[in-house]
Amino acid sequence: MDMEANLRQAVRRACQRLMRPIVAMLLRSGITWKEFADLSRTVFVRVATEGYGRKGRPTNVSRVAILTGLSRREVTRQRKLLDADDQMSSDSQISVAARVLSGWYQDPDFLGGDGNPVDLRRTGPHPSFESLLKRYSGDIPPVALSKELLGVGAIREQSDGTLSAQSRYYMPLQLDSNAVLRAGSVWHDLGETINHNLTRGKSEPGRFEGRATNSRLSRKAVAALQQMVEEKAQALLEESDQWLSDHESEGENEGVRAGIGIYLIDDSRSE
Repeated sequence: MDMEANLRQAVRRACQRLMRPIVAMLLRSGITWKEFADLSRTVFVRVATEGYGRKGRPTNVSRVAILTGLSRREVTRQRKLLDADDQMSSDSQISVAARVLSGWYQDPDFLGGDGNPVDLRRTGPHPSFESLLKRYSGDIPPVALSKELLGVGAIREQSDGTLSAQSRYYMPLQLDSNAVLRAGSVWHDLGETINHNLTRGKSEPGRFEGRATNSRLSRKAVAALQQMVEEKAQALLEESDQWLSDHESEGENEGVRAGIGIYLIDDSRSE
C-alpha cells in the first residue's frame, strides 16, 4: 500500500473515532444519519469555500465542486443555504452570558473589598444587576439572560431579592440547546488546534496540545483523578481568564479570539 493510500486509511480511521461522540449526541437528540449527511454536505461546501481560495478570496464554485465531489448546481444551492443560516443562527447568548459572569468577577465596580463579586439588586442605580447587564450584555434582553443564568445555577436569588454570583463560568444544562451549541464550539476549538498541528508549514509554530493518560489506572482512583483535575484545572482557568482580561486590546475591532481549553479523559463508562 502506497503512502497516499496509508494516509487516506489513517484519516478514515481517525474520522470514525472522532465521530463516535458526535454520533452519540446526534442519536440521543433524534438526528438521523440522513440529516447528518445533509449537514456534512453543507460543511464541506463551507470549508472548501473559506479555506481554499486564492489571494484571500473565497473559492469559486468550480473549484469547490472539484474539491467536494458535488455538482456546481449543488454547491450554489448549499452556498445560498449557508447565507441564510448565517443570518438566522447565533450563539450570542452563550458568549454574552460568559461575558456578564466574567465582568461580575473582574470588574472592580462589582467587587467587594475582599475581591469577590458583591450581591446585586435586580434593578436600580449602579451597582445593580441591571447596570451589570447594561455594561456587558449588549442587546440581549435582560429578563431572558437573567432567567438563563438562574436556570443553570450561575447566579442565585437570595431571600432579600438580591442576586449573587455562584460561578465564574457559564455551563448550560446537559442537552440544553445552549449546552449543545457550547459543545460544538469546544469540539471546533480542539479540532482547529489539532488540524493546525497536522497541516502547518515547517516554519510555522505549533499550538500546544497534550494529554496524560494511563491504560491501567485503578478504577478506585478515577474519582480522585476527577477531583484533582477539577481543582487544578479550575485554578489554571481562573488564572488564564484573568491574564486574558489583562491583555485585552484597547481597540474594539483589533482583538483576536484566543485562550486555552482543558478536559478530563475517562473511558470507564464506554468500557
